Amino acid sequence: MLMAAFGGVRGNLPALDAVLAAIDNAGIHTIANAGDSVLGYPWPNEVLVRLQSRRMHSVQGELDRLVVRARRKADSLRERIDPVLMDAATWTHRVTLSSNLEFLGTLPRRIVYSVEGLSVCLCHGSPCSQSERLGPGDDDSRFRRQREYANVHVVIMGGGSEPFSRIVDGTLFVNPGIAGRGEGNVSTACYAVISTETSPWSAEFHHIPYETDSLKEQLASRGLDRPWSLPDDVPPAD
Repeated sequence: MLMAAFGGVRGNLPALDAVLAAIDNAGIHTIANAGDSVLGYPWPNEVLVRLQSRRMHSVQGELDRLVVRARRKADSLRERIDPVLMDAATWTHRVTLSSNLEFLGTLPRRIVYSVEGLSVCLCHGSPCSQSERLGPGDDDSRFRRQREYANVHVVIMGGGSEPFSRIVDGTLFVNPGIAGRGEGNVSTACYAVISTETSPWSAEFHHIPYETDSLKEQLASRGLDRPWSLPDDVPPAD
């Protein structure tokens, strides 16, 4: 099995297009999106349209959930959320079409599916919780707990900034990192290619350069002077 996975697009359409083009050029047809798709850059609608136009599995990230709830839960969220993050969520909610907000709100936090006879859990955070993070330095016992809960061959986890993979008791855990982070005129978008065709199973991480020439113009046209600067860890939007 070959499968591509990415997460953390964060409204960055040029980054998403670079990732999808690289995946297509590699001839990979099975794709997973691990959430945090819209908040950060000025293309939330374009990103969601692109995601919906492709056949891929997608889950809702914490930033996605925050955008969906930004208006209805504004008072309670402002008591717990960093003001810059809350302003970013409010702006993104305001400019995102209602049909796209509805799509974003109906995405699951966790899904389990089969690819070529192997079971895959796609989630944001961890199989147990959207807000829980597994990191490359964590003890194997944390991964074993998630493995026992998910009971799958492969776990793809969104959230956190550092891409990594680890095999624990026969289950491959993969975090594809943040695809939509960008700086300067030329940035790189990251994604993972997961392979179970060799032993041991593996994940290879790719960093694709893409142009950001249109970013300043897009930001100015929408009343922004720069992308929203967001923390990697976000309080739950519940």
